[in-house]
Amino acid sequence: MFLFKTGHLLVEQGKGGRMKKAFDPGATFLYRIRKNFCMKATKPEPSPEPETASTAMEPTLKELERLGGELQQQLGLTLSRDNAFLGAIGSITKNPKASEFLAYEGALLLVLWAFRAWRLSKVNTLFRQILTQAWISVAYWVVALFLIPSFIWGEHFRVALSHLFRAVLRHFLS
Repeated sequence: MFLFKTGHLLVEQGKGGRMKKAFDPGATFLYRIRKNFCMKATKPEPSPEPETASTAMEPTLKELERLGGELQQQLGLTLSRDNAFLGAIGSITKNPKASEFLAYEGALLLVLWAFRAWRLSKVNTLFRQILTQAWISVAYWVVALFLIPSFIWGEHFRVALSHLFRAVLRHFLS
């Protein structure tokens, strides 16, 4: 027989009339609702938990921002010294085929959208749906990020990409 809830405790009457106390994770939530809405309409006190959590996270966030800034600066310095990378990026940005690139990307998006709908209509199980979504997504990203730019910009894109990967690997392996 349920008797009452207080804070985190659920108090029940057990066999033989003995009282049993048990931890109830939802009791605090229900107690706060009852306290705030069923009793007087008083403004609840703000809990100090979010403030302490944010102050505890500040050094970690500052360290991550500093490390991220250092990574960006080091990669930027490495790539700015690389004449082959700068030449490839310069020729890509000056290439007049930007509108053609966007047209190919848009066409790819529409074709894969229709292809995904067609393939998912043939799949019966959830596992196969997940696998179908996964391989179509991987195929889309490979084609959109590597094949179409290589087709449009050719050797310049491959040179820029190889130097970028080389700089990132050099940074993480050293």
